[in-house]
Amino acid sequence: RLPTLLLVLATAACTAIPPASQQALRTTDPATTDLAGLRAAVDMPDALRPRPGTARLAVQLGSRTGRFALEEDEAASRAAQQDAPPAPGRRIVAFRLTPAAREEMEDFRRSAARRMTIGIAADACRAGPIDAGPLIIGTWLSTAQTARFVALAQFDLRRLAGDAAIAALPSCITPGTDPA
Repeated sequence: RLPTLLLVLATAACTAIPPASQQALRTTDPATTDLAGLRAAVDMPDALRPRPGTARLAVQLGSRTGRFALEEDEAASRAAQQDAPPAPGRRIVAFRLTPAAREEMEDFRRSAARRMTIGIAADACRAGPIDAGPLIIGTWLSTAQTARFVALAQFDLRRLAGDAAIAALPSCITPGTDPA
């Protein structure tokens, strides 16, 4: 059985949120922000992809944790690429809550305090050869209040997961399909 490897977007990731992003996010109240406008994006090497159907938003409110289904959002991916153009050999994939997940999250946050931690996770797969060295993942968030994608954190997936987990990633390519 292959280990599940998560691409993680978390405000408490391995680095601090950049000061400019902290300022932009100050206007976002997690208890009232419009969930229909919430978008999360991941900047990753071209050789990695989130596996379809595995993306989810993880929200922690005190001791409670909720996980909510995400779907890829091509228009938001294009917007994220305008806000933060990816370097050559990299891609940005953006997500939104599914309609059912928005309803579930509304119920979840109604009973919660205003302080919450938000993350995004998806099982990863290989879309091609993975170079040796760091696998830097960048994370971004957009809300109705920020009106643009703001950087949250960057981390080295190889350092976080280990070489064995990276080597064990399944291929995204199945016979007769195109991973792009």
